[in-house]
Amino acid sequence: MNYKSAKQKASILMLLVCLLLCYQNTMAQVQMPETIVYGTVYNIFHDEYATDKDFFKAVDQDMANINKANFNLVMPFPFGQWDAKTKTQSWKRTDYLVDQLEENQLNLMPIMLKSTHRAYLPTWKWVEMDDAIREFPEVGRSSEEVKYMHPEVMHSIEDYFESIANRYGNRKSLVGYNLWNEAHYNSIDEITIPKFRQWLQSKYGDLQTLNRVWAEDYGDWNQITPLMSRNWESSMAAIDWDLFRYANNGDIAKWARSTIRKYDKKHFVTINTVGTVENNTDYSQWTVDGRQISLYTDIWGISFYPDKYMNRTQEPMPYWKYSCMYDVTRADAGDKPYFLVEAQTNQQNGMGLFQFMSYDDIHLMSWIALADNCKGIVFWKWDPFYRGQQAFGRGLTLANGELAPRGEAAKDVGAVLKEHGKMLYEASLNQSEAGILYDIVALQKSQEAVGRPGSAGKMNYFMQESFEGTYKALFDANIQVDIIRTDMPLSWETLKKYKVLYAPYQLVIRKEVSELLKRFVKEGGVLVADAHSFVMDEFDFGFPINPGYGLDTLFGGRRLDIYSASTAFSISGSIAGDQHEYEGLYYQELLEPIANGEVVASFDDVQTPALIKNRSNKGSAYLSATSLGGSYYNGHDGAGKVLVSIAREAGVKSVATVNGQNKTHLMIREHTHKEGRLLYVMNLSNETFEGDLEISNSGNRAKSIKELISGEEVVFKSKGDGISINTSISPRRTTLFLIK
Repeated sequence: MNYKSAKQKASILMLLVCLLLCYQNTMAQVQMPETIVYGTVYNIFHDEYATDKDFFKAVDQDMANINKANFNLVMPFPFGQWDAKTKTQSWKRTDYLVDQLEENQLNLMPIMLKSTHRAYLPTWKWVEMDDAIREFPEVGRSSEEVKYMHPEVMHSIEDYFESIANRYGNRKSLVGYNLWNEAHYNSIDEITIPKFRQWLQSKYGDLQTLNRVWAEDYGDWNQITPLMSRNWESSMAAIDWDLFRYANNGDIAKWARSTIRKYDKKHFVTINTVGTVENNTDYSQWTVDGRQISLYTDIWGISFYPDKYMNRTQEPMPYWKYSCMYDVTRADAGDKPYFLVEAQTNQQNGMGLFQFMSYDDIHLMSWIALADNCKGIVFWKWDPFYRGQQAFGRGLTLANGELAPRGEAAKDVGAVLKEHGKMLYEASLNQSEAGILYDIVALQKSQEAVGRPGSAGKMNYFMQESFEGTYKALFDANIQVDIIRTDMPLSWETLKKYKVLYAPYQLVIRKEVSELLKRFVKEGGVLVADAHSFVMDEFDFGFPINPGYGLDTLFGGRRLDIYSASTAFSISGSIAGDQHEYEGLYYQELLEPIANGEVVASFDDVQTPALIKNRSNKGSAYLSATSLGGSYYNGHDGAGKVLVSIAREAGVKSVATVNGQNKTHLMIREHTHKEGRLLYVMNLSNETFEGDLEISNSGNRAKSIKELISGEEVVFKSKGDGISINTSISPRRTTLFLIK
């Protein structure tokens, strides 16, 4: 035995253990919230006030009123001021703001980075730098935003981070940083292009492989730029640019977090995007993949603005879409908490036709988020804008400073959180039994439909409608859903938690995922694949025999032809033990049953298979020739019933059975806490709910029930292996039961 070598190995091992312990201790120092964060953005521009006295007067009044409105946090923007004469930071007004926060027992979470430079650097500072302006040569314009990865900009941002952390890091009000608000970066410049080439080299390894995938014939990596036109032979050039852009935003977030950690290791960091990449309909520079950024946060977040939906449809966003976006955000957060870091308060401006937020909207927006495991809400913003592009828009207050009805709603929710916020923060949403599969490359590939004949009016929404329609069908049946990304590391330990999985318009299938799905069905799970699912790999190569990677055998069926039309096809059959007649929208694919595949539904006109089922050991797999989710999204209710019937066949249950006297719709979610079970019940309808909620005991017989919003004890009856609560819930209101 080489004693010296063994001793060296032991020393190295001990060093690694010490480094690991140091890393864990560093991570352990991050102080997370202990209660639901419920706050407001304080968007007070220092230069609006001619004198310090005017500024101080406004702050005095606003901080006192924010406290009275039951908020516990303020998110100032911008945070700080610069003296143009001395070219140094001026702290007088910011210090006063922080003092008043503490006097009114409010917490501080400043916005650090923002898409616009004035959040952290004055105009004169970045104008003095060479080539610091973000360029958009493909559209021939410049932007007011700076290049985050420009060396001088990075140095200036670090100086700013250091100054904030050193000055306020030990203040009792500081709880965390909104490190990068509405994170997005999309630039084609001398910094980004070389990085894109490096990213491609890391992904493909050699130029020959890239040329094969891209259907190109580059002779050198330096010939590649993001400005290439879309290649009709392959979509991968355009897809890879989007995937790189998402990853690049993650790199910026990683750098920003490591930078603030140099100066403050104990306060949490949150970053938020504008909505989610799955739910956004405008796939522009604003849209980035949250999963690439949430890795570098302690708390994940989004800006949630229902009026973005109204811009496209001219109709207010339905409440089920709120829940869908929250659940996507919950998935992006992984094992971390998530916030609505910006929650809409009113129309964008007073000069346009945007969505107004009523008392009901704010009330339900808050309770639906909390029911979907959100741990913090910050409203944009406290008072309305009175100048700029959003003049007379946003704000929880009226022009005289009093709370608007929407502000009263926030205050009422805040009163409950003031008393029970700690319990709600500690409680966790129960495990879902249903999951929806989602591959980001499938989303990027679906962009091919843009501008194509026959897609007029639909643009690139086929995949979104299939995804959200599947979600809506399950939501309407009170079946809780998890969103499962198949382009991220996925394990059997994750999949085995579910009873049923759906693949809505999932063009892409990966080899490793196909093997997991085969095992899922073999072990007793139920898999449902929508039209156009699993037709190609993640490099844009289609499978002549599909579903690919041998999944045709799993489903007991193959696609011989993909047919699309702007119409609905009548379908009938016996599915999951029930007779169904429904309409399938857009697609009438030609399916061929193979092996033990059973045709359980057919198109009425041509009598070709519309739905094939194949049993595999303990489980089963369904292959649809039409868009079940997309059909339900567009009002074809029968398709939604098929989706729900299959979930019931898989053994999926709702949290509670609703026996009401009218056609109200209740959203129900259950959380677990050491004190008992928390049952959120939200009436999303315009009518009062009158009826019974029948709830299982979950292994423990209920001894008492308290309604936390009213504080009243609730009378209930034991019924079999559960309990029955006779209750009344007003329209657009929420009931929160604590079951002990």
